[in-house]
Amino acid sequence: TALKKIVIEANIDVIPEKAFYKCEKLESVSLPPSITKIGTFAFYDCTSLSEFDFLTSINAIESCAFSYSGITSIKIPDKVQSISMSAFKFCSKLQKVEIPSSVKTVENTAFESCDQLQKVILNEGLQEIQDEAFCNCHKLHDITIPKSVSKIGANAFNFSRLCRPDRRYNPFTVYDQNSNIVIHCYPGSFAQEFFRGKAKCVNAESII
Repeated sequence: TALKKIVIEANIDVIPEKAFYKCEKLESVSLPPSITKIGTFAFYDCTSLSEFDFLTSINAIESCAFSYSGITSIKIPDKVQSISMSAFKFCSKLQKVEIPSSVKTVENTAFESCDQLQKVILNEGLQEIQDEAFCNCHKLHDITIPKSVSKIGANAFNFSRLCRPDRRYNPFTVYDQNSNIVIHCYPGSFAQEFFRGKAKCVNAESII
């Protein structure tokens, strides 16, 4: 629990399951360029870890790898093919996410309850955003969704600023009616229809 810095110089390719689980004071991590996979719960609850170098060699970030961590910005490497279930769930300081065209699926609850998340950039090639992927991201107001997306799961954006909350489940939610909401998507795309209909986007006219 007192560990603050990690420097790994060995020629290893995996950070295994729960390797640094609940290292609450961990601030700095230096990994070798040979790393290809971050295992399940590897940096779970590392609340002081604000920055992480997502090396270009990484091709897999497994479930809950960074849940409850303190990272503030994420640019996923372009070898990763899916954002695993709950990989970044409850990252309460996360503000911006960029996901490359190599990623085909954002899995269930991948970014659920990232309270400070404001901007998400999804690139062409993404096919599916699964259930509750961005649920409870209360400040999320700017998102880019490519025309390659053909499926958006249940409650994927519920309780973000992009969608009206369902007061049957949380009658005390204070919804911000501010018009500063931007949804970038292609005319006639699945995403455009999703936000106009199923998700009840408040500002349908802002869809571009």
